[in-house]
Parts: sequence; C-alpha cells; structure tokens
Amino acid sequence: MMKKFSIVVLVMVLALSLSGIASAMGHVVKGKVAAVDTKANTVTVKTSDGKVTIAVTSDTEILVGKKKKDLKSVKKGKKVTIETSMKDGKKTAVSIKVKKRKAVVGC
Repeated sequence: MMKKFSIVVLVMVLALSLSGIASAMGHVVKGKVAAVDTKANTVTVKTSDGKVTIAVTSDTEILVGKKKKDLKSVKKGKKVTIETSMKDGKKTAVSIKVKKRKAVVGC
C-alpha cells in the first residue's frame, strides 16, 4: 500500500515539474515586424492571429541572416521568427531571426 502511494506521489510531482518547464519554454512567433521600440526594448510582430509585443533583453540573440546584430538592426516590415519564453510575467525574446531578402540575379 505504501509503495503504491509513493509511486503515485512521485508521478504527480514529476508531472507538475514538467508542466512548469513547458510553460517557461514559451513558443515561436512568426510574422512581420510591425514596430521596434529601442527605448522600451520591445518588438511588435504582426502574425496571422494579430499583433504581439515581445520584450527584448541583453541576453536575446539577434541574427540578421547569419550575422549577429542588435535591436536597431530589426526593421519594420521584415519577416522574423522569434523564440520566446516567459520572464517576469512578460513574453521575452530568447532569439530573433530576421530573414534577409535573397538577391535577385539578372534576367
């Protein structure tokens, strides 16, 4: 009886800890940059579900193409993929990948 109870408690603790990890991991936001606020350190992205504003920190990795850049390099209208997590109750960017336009080679 005690062994079964211990197993049930262990399973419940494991399930709760995994749900906490999953919620902290956040998700991926894809869309076009609607606004960049370098003073507030935020990026607003227009997605198929509407606009979402995401906080940017000094830990956020920003890539334009394959080059590391800063928030000033993220421009309105560019397509982005942003990995997010919840930090201090705010959706925060872990990484921002800005898609570069491919050069069109002559006709």
